[in-house]
Amino acid sequence: MTKGIDTTEHLRLRSLVAGALLAALALPGAVSAEPPASSGSVVRFEDNGNGFYMNAETTRSAITGAPAEQACHGIRPTPADHQFVATASGAVVVRISGVGRPIWVYDGSLDEVCGAVLGGGTPALVAAGTVRETYTDNDLFVSGTRVNSFGTNATGVVVDLAGQTWGLVASGRLHWTLDGDLRVVTEDIRLTPRGR
Repeated sequence: MTKGIDTTEHLRLRSLVAGALLAALALPGAVSAEPPASSGSVVRFEDNGNGFYMNAETTRSAITGAPAEQACHGIRPTPADHQFVATASGAVVVRISGVGRPIWVYDGSLDEVCGAVLGGGTPALVAAGTVRETYTDNDLFVSGTRVNSFGTNATGVVVDLAGQTWGLVASGRLHWTLDGDLRVVTEDIRLTPRGR
């Protein structure tokens, strides 16, 4: 495992997504009772959510959907489109996406940022803006039929406290192997200056 990965947060996100799927499947008419195995059943809905990103090398983190003052308390005010597909192999494939989602970039790890908020302090804000964000998971319930690849990416534009505009690319992807190992594939937040 890579230093700095917040495994607990990733597993919590998977639990939240799984709960959302189960709630959606319980809705009358959300899916057909017995879909053909070859076609798979598809569930689509809109729900609120936050994304969490980290760069262990720069100890920088980012949160989408709500600023740390809300996100660290579990408040999720920003909607995103959710899609779940049950495949013939038994895997449930997930895609959650949103355009124009707000993002806040902070100095410090997610633990430090939320620790500051929960302790009554203010985390060190670096920049804020909007992004296009996508979360994907190729095997939500870890069926064991494949390596489970899951994670998020966000691209957009942010403005720092001095008024400088930056292009932002944030990503976090993990693999849960068939042997049960959790491996970090990417964990990054990159800011590129614009207009200089």
